[in-house]
Amino acid sequence: MASKAQDTGSGRSGALFDSVEVLASTLLVIEHAWLELLSTEIEGMETADAIKREKKKDLMKIKTPQGANGLIR
Repeated sequence: MASKAQDTGSGRSGALFDSVEVLASTLLVIEHAWLELLSTEIEGMETADAIKREKKKDLMKIKTPQGANGLIR
């Protein structure tokens, strides 16, 4: 009868380790998804900045009439 009690106890600790393993893998998946979203956001910001710079360059190429100097910077 003592051996059955020991088997039950060891099964529980195995279940605990399994639960910890599942929790750890879940946290890793969440972290991976969060990092992917963050990198996508940064990439989008860099793209937006590049577009703004190109528009500014295009505006600088436009010839302005006399007296309009300093309006476009």
